[in-house]
Amino acid sequence: MTLARLSISACPLTALKDSLKRDLVAPPLILSESLSALHEMRWREQIPDDMAALGLQRQREMPIRIEHPDNLSDEAWCIADADSGTHEG
Repeated sequence: MTLARLSISACPLTALKDSLKRDLVAPPLILSESLSALHEMRWREQIPDDMAALGLQRQREMPIRIEHPDNLSDEAWCIADADSGTHEG
């Protein structure tokens, strides 16, 4: 499994769509996790309300296909074990 992080700041959505050569695919938690992070940044006053609103709008417009792979939970568990040093095997 290949993990990637995607950060989108001030680029217009049309420019992003034009630059993509592949579909954006993400696990189901990407939606709630990204909204949670955005909301927390606004709550902590790390970003202004208008920037949070723009982030919310852009998330709604992102052409992301949500995937539900059969082994997603097992892969996530294995990665968490490896990151915490508790991986057995």
